[in-house]
Amino acid sequence: MEIRILVIDDEVLIGDLRFDSYERVFGALNAYNPAMKFAVIYAESGPLALGQLRAQKFDFVIVDAVLDEAWMEGVAHSALLELVAKNAPFALVTSRFDESSRIQVSHVMSTGGCQCFISWNEFSKFADHPGALFSLIVASADRSKNLDYTVKVAPDEE
Repeated sequence: MEIRILVIDDEVLIGDLRFDSYERVFGALNAYNPAMKFAVIYAESGPLALGQLRAQKFDFVIVDAVLDEAWMEGVAHSALLELVAKNAPFALVTSRFDESSRIQVSHVMSTGGCQCFISWNEFSKFADHPGALFSLIVASADRSKNLDYTVKVAPDEE
């Protein structure tokens, strides 16, 4: 089974070490259960993130809670988060948590779709211990696909 993940993070492709950290985490997820394949796409700007959300189906999205205005290129952060919430379950990740981001995170988490908020320091630890993140992503993706794991057992026919 393939799980398609979109990463919306302005620090991934600007030479920051985040890309390597994301790759280690997703590598650990793929190794955790080889029957599952995590296909990851990184958005390169706010407008490209919107385009990817409109053009493709994602099972889970990881969104940086604080995105640089220059990276967003005029796209409102709230509009991006609303589109994310309509399209897939998601997690918010950030290394900066100040008053303005706290208000934004509180609003986003109250609108639905957000599965959790993860500090960047905690997220990067999933490279060594991927089980909880694996469970979160797979269960969220399954719920969004309305998969039913109920096992029905028929009575013995004797």
